[in-house]
Amino acid sequence: MLNKLGKYEIQAVLGQGAMGIVYRAYDPILKRPVALKTLSGDFGQNPDLLKRFYREAEAAGGLRHFNIVTIYDLGEENHTPFIAMEFLEGSDLQNAIQKQQIQSINQVLRIARQSCEALHYAHGRGIVHRDVKPANIFLLEDGTVKIVDFGIAQMASSTMTRTGMVMGTVSYMSPEQVQGRNLDGRSDQFSMGIIVYEMLTGAKPFHGSSIPEIFFKIMNEAPAPIRQKYPHCPPALEAILQRCLMKDRDQRYADLGQMARDLERLLTSLGREFSLQEAVMSTAERSGLLWQDSVNDIQRLLQEGRIDQAQLRLDDLRRQWGDTDPLLNTRLDSLQGGIRLAQNRTAVQKQLDNIQSLARDGQVTQAELMLNQLEQEFSGQDELLQTRSIIIDAKRRGEKIQFIRGAISKAKVFLEAENFDQALKTLEQAMRVYPEEKALLKFYQHTLERKEQSARKTFIRDTCAKVSALLKDGQLEPAIRTVEAALENFADEEVFQNLYKTLIARKRGAR
Repeated sequence: MLNKLGKYEIQAVLGQGAMGIVYRAYDPILKRPVALKTLSGDFGQNPDLLKRFYREAEAAGGLRHFNIVTIYDLGEENHTPFIAMEFLEGSDLQNAIQKQQIQSINQVLRIARQSCEALHYAHGRGIVHRDVKPANIFLLEDGTVKIVDFGIAQMASSTMTRTGMVMGTVSYMSPEQVQGRNLDGRSDQFSMGIIVYEMLTGAKPFHGSSIPEIFFKIMNEAPAPIRQKYPHCPPALEAILQRCLMKDRDQRYADLGQMARDLERLLTSLGREFSLQEAVMSTAERSGLLWQDSVNDIQRLLQEGRIDQAQLRLDDLRRQWGDTDPLLNTRLDSLQGGIRLAQNRTAVQKQLDNIQSLARDGQVTQAELMLNQLEQEFSGQDELLQTRSIIIDAKRRGEKIQFIRGAISKAKVFLEAENFDQALKTLEQAMRVYPEEKALLKFYQHTLERKEQSARKTFIRDTCAKVSALLKDGQLEPAIRTVEAALENFADEEVFQNLYKTLIARKRGAR
């Protein structure tokens, strides 16, 4: 073990991972303990990568938030870059989940809210974490959350291949991350949704036995409903999870600040600690018992076509409760949209038909803009939700086609340059996302055939050159053996067959 790194005195090894070793160390000048993270791999040997690492780490070092670990210093010694940071006492969230130390829904909400606030702060300063997972969320002994490894995750991705990824990391990736698209804060939000789901259930929503299987589920499958795994999940938390785990990032929260506020409102409404094993009822749900019958009456009137009476009952309910219950306000807003829709059904249906037609024709952006305008007036209605699903499906199809075309186009460039391995690697990465896509499989097979053809041509050329050199030196027998060995690999190759006949004839003539 090292004794010293820079000015820091090494005391113990705290952990070791793919990127390097973490030490407990002591700063003799400021007289305080620090955590030292050393970075191994290609960093020390690659000046460009090293500069990029320092840029990333310096940006992360500028973050000053109560829930983000503080970076004190950056340095390098003997080609080993290191980061000195705040020494934390406690354990990471991954360890807490594995040891079943998450005991209450309140604890889940507190951890999630603090994490969201920290990430939102970083996003506001142009930094996306890119590797939000339980191992990077540290829990102090008093329950304070500290997010670690800002800015380092992107560096790791540049030095680790897909096959070198840790399965745990892959399980927390967003769909856009799997696709290799540009990322913003909504990618970290998707990862946070996965973490909240895991804290509540003890299981990851997207799991599998291989990276391609996990990628496919992240891209194409909805997680099992949270109530199947955690029956006591409050409706408000279920709605939060559904929103932040949307495949289309435009359907998630605009930012993690909004998600943090929803988590805080739910936490405040609980009133007391609820273990994960007991039924949860917030103050909003308790008051809901008082107004639910009135809401049911309004729905019944609406279904019977008694629109004016439904509007009167809704107005009375608003006057009675005011803005005291957020859940009631949401329900009433939805009912108001239903009333407006009933009053304008013919015109609205015509617009929805037009929007669906645009989506099916691939004009997704225009369809989405038109639907957004309708939703402002008729929010939460089934007809609009169905149309939203059609748009999302069309958007996914378009993104899939664009992704596949891009991968094949990129592979073609490598193929023309006879860089077969890079072409195959490009296609393999795309096939991890869409393993059953016939166009990818067909072009992959074509590339393999081209590679085999090229290897055969090279082998023929090299063999003929070797035989020619042997004959020039008068070594007829070695030349014949060389062709015989070549025929064992390519018995049907006419070049070798003719060459063998010629050499055998020469041997007989020599006798």
